[in-house]
Amino acid sequence: MTGTITKNKLKSGRISWGYVCDAGGDSNGKRRQVVRKGFATKHEAANALRLALGDHEKGRKIQKDSQTFGEFFRGWLQQHGANHWTRMTAEQNDKRAAYAIKMFGDIPLQKLSPMRIEHDLGYLLARGGRRTPEHPEGKPLSPKTVREIAALVSQALDKAVKWSLVDRNPMNDVERPATHKREVRIPESDEYEKFLDRVQGTRYYAFSVFAAASGCRRGELLALKWSDIDLKTGVVSVSKSVSRTQSGLEIKVTKSRKTRYVRVSQATIQILIEHKERLKQEESLFGADYRSHNLVFPTPGGDYYEPDQVTGRISAFMREAGIQASLHSLRHLHASLLLSKHVPITVVSKRLGHANSQITLEVYAHAMKNDELTAAELWDDATAHIIERTQKSSASEPAAKADVIFGYPKPT
Repeated sequence: MTGTITKNKLKSGRISWGYVCDAGGDSNGKRRQVVRKGFATKHEAANALRLALGDHEKGRKIQKDSQTFGEFFRGWLQQHGANHWTRMTAEQNDKRAAYAIKMFGDIPLQKLSPMRIEHDLGYLLARGGRRTPEHPEGKPLSPKTVREIAALVSQALDKAVKWSLVDRNPMNDVERPATHKREVRIPESDEYEKFLDRVQGTRYYAFSVFAAASGCRRGELLALKWSDIDLKTGVVSVSKSVSRTQSGLEIKVTKSRKTRYVRVSQATIQILIEHKERLKQEESLFGADYRSHNLVFPTPGGDYYEPDQVTGRISAFMREAGIQASLHSLRHLHASLLLSKHVPITVVSKRLGHANSQITLEVYAHAMKNDELTAAELWDDATAHIIERTQKSSASEPAAKADVIFGYPKPT
C-alpha cells in the first residue's frame, strides 16, 4: 500500500491538505483508493497517512505457510533466475544461495528472525569457507561475499513480503559486514610501454592496444565483431559479452544491459586494420577448418577465446615485462589517464559502461588526487595578478590606515 500527500486550494483561498492511498483491489479486481481531506497542515496529513498505512499493514492477512526458508528460496531462485538472470549470474547466485540454505534453510520461513540471520552471517564471516590445514574449522568468507549472500536473501524475502508469506523482511534489521574497497593499482605509462614491447609481434598486441584505448571489459572485447566497428569514424558499438558457464560459453548482453558507443583514435584503428589483414592470412591457412564468427579477436581457428585463457596469457606477458598488473589493469589505465587529462568524469563513466558517475568516482578517486594540486595551481595562475595588485595597493596606503587591524578599529 502506498500513499501521496495532496494539496487543495479552497474557494476561500485557504489551503487544505489531505492524502490518497492505494488500498488494493476489491473482489472484482477493481482498484480501490482511500481519500481523506481537510487537514490544516501538511504535517497533520502526513501523520494521518502514516497511521493509515500502518493500520493497513496490520490488517494485511498473512497466508498460513509451513514451508521452510530453503524450500521457498529454491523456488524463488528458479523462478526469478529464469526471468531475470543470465546463466553465469544464475550459477553465481546458486553458489551464494547454497551458503544461506546450509545455515538457516531448515528454519520455517515465517519464523526466520533477524537475530538468527545475523548470527549465521557472522559464522560465514568467521569460518564459512572450505576447511584447510590452516583453517580446520573453515576459511573465513570475505565481507564482500557475505554481503552478496545477504543481498540475495534480502531480495528473496522482499518477494515473500509481496506474496504475503511474511509480514516484513527480517533482513531489514540485520547488520551486514562492512567492506573496505582495495585501491586499484594502475600501471604507469612507462609500464604500459614495456608491456606493449613484450606483446609486439604476437596476436595479443592489437588486443592489448584496443583494450587500453577503449576501456572495454574482457568479455566485451572477446565478443566484439567487425560489424561492431566503423573503421572510418572509429566508433565502436559495445553490446555483447562472452562469459564461461558450467554449460559452455555464453554470449550475453553487457553488464549494464545497454549498448554503448566508444570512439577510438585513428592510430588504434590503423592497428586494427593491420590486425584484420593478418587474420585473413590465418583464415586462408586453415581453409575449410576455419570457424569464422567475424570476431575481431578470435582464436587462430576463428573461434571464441576462453576468457580465463586470455586473462592468464596477458598476466604472463605482464610478469615477463616486469609489471605487476593484469588484463583488467588496462581498463584502469584507460580511465585514470583520461581523468588525469581532465576529461569530464561523466564522459569517462559512459565510456566504461558504468551505471552512473558515482561508481567511477568511487573506483578512481585516488587516481584523481593530483587533480587537487592542478586545481590549486590553476586558481593561483588565474588570480595571482589580482593578489599582487591588492598587496601593492595596501603597501602604498597612508600610515593612518594602521589604526585599523584586520578590518576592526584599534581599541581606545
